[in-house]
Amino acid sequence: FDQMARTPSSGMGDGGGEYGAALVQQEAFTYVYGTKKVAGDLVFGRAVTVARVPAGSLLEQSTWRYWTGSSWSPRKADEAMVVKAAPRGWTTVFSVVPQPSGGFRFITKADDYLGRDVVTGSSSSLLRPVANTATQAYPSLGSEVFYNPLAHPEARLAGGGLLMTICHNSTDLPTVLGHADFYKPRLFTLPA
Repeated sequence: FDQMARTPSSGMGDGGGEYGAALVQQEAFTYVYGTKKVAGDLVFGRAVTVARVPAGSLLEQSTWRYWTGSSWSPRKADEAMVVKAAPRGWTTVFSVVPQPSGGFRFITKADDYLGRDVVTGSSSSLLRPVANTATQAYPSLGSEVFYNPLAHPEARLAGGGLLMTICHNSTDLPTVLGHADFYKPRLFTLPA
């Protein structure tokens, strides 16, 4: 650990859009995904936005550009949702994995911690995320909640599967305090 640094979303809260949900280095840019809480009836997941920064300039806020739906703008207020929060918004943290054959694989949990499905999808573009095919079921029932599935492509698995972790917790504080291992992430494999 070297330092903590402010980003354009520092201090804005989850309604203002929090950048850093996922990062992808692609050619001369780092693409930074953000999630935004959107108010509404039966909206449990988050909307997704994307910014890009010249490689190596992540800490220079003046270099950030936000996708408007048609072009890049220096104004965060111009950002467009690349994934809407409803009907099945994404979780607050997700994975974007470049594919050897080209394109990208997006992996998230629909409807954040209240959803049941880890979903995945592929796209040729970082600006058109797709994740709509359910691959694993992790329902959040009662006091048990699952959220933030993350891919670990650096761990090579036999058969080409993708090592995944998913956060796991309880809304019942005595359960967490009485059994600290309950809070550990769970491991699973996502098929290739």
